[in-house]
Amino acid sequence: MYKYHKAKAGHLVKCFLKHIKEDNTNGDLRCPNCGEQFARRRMIRGQPANKIIQGKVYVKN
Repeated sequence: MYKYHKAKAGHLVKCFLKHIKEDNTNGDLRCPNCGEQFARRRMIRGQPANKIIQGKVYVKN
């Protein structure tokens, strides 16, 4: 589970590491409940980010 500060409305496509408030995945980008991978590490605009795999993540407000 992530707690992430999302700046704009819309789909969650990427999570910049500096905006992640809480990370319960132990850094391996796998769901702590089912163990399925939900993101991949990428460099986006020169900043490290986690690129979300579509259909694997649900957003709660």
